[in-house]
Amino acid sequence: MNRKHLLSAGLCLVSLWCVLSACTSTRHLLANGWCLSLRGSSFCVDNGKAMVTLAGPSRGELAFKNAEGEQIGEATHIEGGSTVEIDIPEGTQAYDVTFGGGGNSSTGYDSSTSALPSAEAASSVVGAPALRQIPPEYSLMCLTADFDPTETSYAYLLHALSDDSAEAFAQMGAILDEGVGASVQPGVSVDAFVEVTIAGNNVKLVSSLVHEFTSYTATINGFVVAELGSGFNAAVSHGPNGWISVTSYMPLDLIQPNQTLYLHQQAMGAPEPVYMAIQG
Repeated sequence: MNRKHLLSAGLCLVSLWCVLSACTSTRHLLANGWCLSLRGSSFCVDNGKAMVTLAGPSRGELAFKNAEGEQIGEATHIEGGSTVEIDIPEGTQAYDVTFGGGGNSSTGYDSSTSALPSAEAASSVVGAPALRQIPPEYSLMCLTADFDPTETSYAYLLHALSDDSAEAFAQMGAILDEGVGASVQPGVSVDAFVEVTIAGNNVKLVSSLVHEFTSYTATINGFVVAELGSGFNAAVSHGPNGWISVTSYMPLDLIQPNQTLYLHQQAMGAPEPVYMAIQG
């Protein structure tokens, strides 16, 4: 499948750099809401509202996209440590959240507060890795708004370490554009790459990572419906460039109104698991 016909141009940062691809589609949602969360940050859609919570000192932006991948209105700025709730504009087909960086500027992603030492200063920290500053981390989170039984809905969460925010978002955007099997640059991590479709009388859920899964469990209202550890309803496949996918099928009649399909997964080496919920 050529994702260039499915993925939109991404969120334009205030610095005027744009992510080249994100998860816009033209589908009709069966579920009432999505929620994706990691390390205290989350993005949820429920009852016509989008809610974004950012943890720590990071700052971010939320943008709504139409079916053509065009941004609807102005992006909403989000300060770290806060939650923003905003009504979803009519015509929204996808949501993009970008966040990361540091500093106090509200006009862009300021990485100066956590930049690597200069070449002149580098010699003073050679042999003492604990003293080396880590480049800023930037994240791209996006969800398709609508769901069609004949198409695929997406939930993505990526992060990248870089002293250049434009480079970080370009590298993450390239992964979204190419999809599973894409080459992933050093410093870029795939925290979640989930595709959901209807296959006959089942919901087909495919979760892909670039590293081994240390955990993968899906539940519906607390009942386990897929578990990688026991091999229950969790088929593993391997793709190019180290990608690994887990595929599960859940009968549609299990997902009744007001019930939630809940996915808990963690990649090898990841400090914390990712949580995704799809509410019927």
